[in-house]
Amino acid sequence: MLRYALSSVATALTDFLVFYILTANGMQVLGANMSARAVALWIQFVLLKKYVFKSSGGWMLLAAYIAYVFFSGYVSSVMQEEFAEYVVNAPLLAKLVVEAVIWIFNFMFLRDIIFRSRSDT
Repeated sequence: MLRYALSSVATALTDFLVFYILTANGMQVLGANMSARAVALWIQFVLLKKYVFKSSGGWMLLAAYIAYVFFSGYVSSVMQEEFAEYVVNAPLLAKLVVEAVIWIFNFMFLRDIIFRSRSDT
């Protein structure tokens, strides 16, 4: 799980660095954010595939990973909204709690489903 945590930090740093560079050079926030996320998504995929889960796979693995990232992001958003409205009434606290739970779930799902060794099937 340490390699997963380190890859998450590297991904976040990549996201913020690319966003900063693009906005500092005049790109609008939306475009910079989407571009930074795309670069960070690719970096995280490579780190997870090669160093965290040491998995093989090509375009289908990438497609499954991207689909899962979008699905996980949607679930996280819905959970944050519900948690903030019905439990804590504090959006930032809701985000912190939900993201921590999602992060742990993501590790297990990515390890066991997306990047699983094909010899395990």
